[in-house]
Amino acid sequence: MALTQGLRQLRSWLCVPLMASRQTLGLLSLGHPVPDSFTQEHLRLTKSVAIPAAAAIQNARLYECANIYGAEFEKWTLDLQKAESALNSSRAIVLPDCAPKTSCISSFRVQESAACVQINPEQGH
Repeated sequence: MALTQGLRQLRSWLCVPLMASRQTLGLLSLGHPVPDSFTQEHLRLTKSVAIPAAAAIQNARLYECANIYGAEFEKWTLDLQKAESALNSSRAIVLPDCAPKTSCISSFRVQESAACVQINPEQGH
């Protein structure tokens, strides 16, 4: 309610966009209860304050995004390490319909017999 009463008393208003990277981030506005209070000098000063204010807002947003992406990257890295560890410590048996052969997959050696494929951790090339 106090804000509404304060706005009703405004007779002069100066508003400058907060711009960064060709994007409007918000407005810097000044108000005064006396009509015609703001001069060209007030406009110049307000514009000069708006530039670093917009840069600070943009940097804060970028920092927040970097923290979010960093946390996601750490989670994905941990999940990948867990999966790799589980894969390295396990033996898998697969039943394919293919001809006997031996090939390398990453750090695993695949040995096929006529009936199944057994994947064992490689014990050297």
